[in-house]
Amino acid sequence: MLLSDVARTNKVTVYNANPDASLTNAVKTGDAAATLTRVLDTTALAAAGLSAVATSGYVFKLDNSAGSTTAIATFNGLTGNTNPHTCSAWIRGTGAAGSLRLRLA
Repeated sequence: MLLSDVARTNKVTVYNANPDASLTNAVKTGDAAATLTRVLDTTALAAAGLSAVATSGYVFKLDNSAGSTTAIATFNGLTGNTNPHTCSAWIRGTGAAGSLRLRLA
């Protein structure tokens, strides 16, 4: 499938396609044992064909392997208007018990 969009403005105030080490405006809530970090994941990005999207090779990792309840990663940013908006995410998981919910608030 080919998707060709016009130029877009990233309104999330966190470096989401190439996260920096600060994790500014990226917040982990839920299970206290979970961690939200930035990790180098070039092999998985290349295998998924996403090397051109995440050119630094770094991604966000929400690890709840030590947790027993739900962990949540939130990426905050204001749109500044009521125009139609789109949200996209490329997500990789491990294990059979995980789930994903993408919510715009």
